[in-house]
Amino acid sequence: MKKLLLIIISFFALTAKAQKMPGYGLYKIHLTDSGKTIVAEINLASEKQANPKLYYHWYTADGLHVTQGGYEGKVLNGAYNEYYLNKSIKMQGTYLRGLQHNTWKSWNAKGFLTSIYTWNKGVLNGEYSLFDGKGRLIEQGYYKNGLLNGVQVSYLAADSIKQVKYENGKPVPSNSSFWPKLNPARLWHHEKADTISRHK
Repeated sequence: MKKLLLIIISFFALTAKAQKMPGYGLYKIHLTDSGKTIVAEINLASEKQANPKLYYHWYTADGLHVTQGGYEGKVLNGAYNEYYLNKSIKMQGTYLRGLQHNTWKSWNAKGFLTSIYTWNKGVLNGEYSLFDGKGRLIEQGYYKNGLLNGVQVSYLAADSIKQVKYENGKPVPSNSSFWPKLNPARLWHHEKADTISRHK
């Protein structure tokens, strides 16, 4: 009898539940699967027009799906929160009619930030940052219309960085490979210390 009860409880725990959110025309779903718990908002009045280049995130009774250029179920629309089984946050962001939108953040199981990306209706657009396993910044840059654009900075160590300039996703050749690798703030600190020691 206990075994049967455990099976029934497990079945309901793995089944997504939809709950109407009054006043918003949206439904909130709860889904536990593959070592994570997801709480997301869906739009039941989904439009069927889709951009063939974009990836849509949608929901059916058997779970969440991602497909390029279209969808069959109800698109995710609104807040999205994904948790580890210990209830600490894993990923957080917003969907707009099935497409990732605005700021998306992710964390590792220890609670340290691992990435921040900026999206505009399913396309990477804006600043991004990557962090190591202890939440320290290791890389940052910009996307424009899904392509790297501008200066990408990689933090190699406490006193050195690497900078690469991108235009439309392609690196732009640099005339100097020495100066961009030095951290200007750290370099200034060493020069100041040398000046003080010479005047003693």
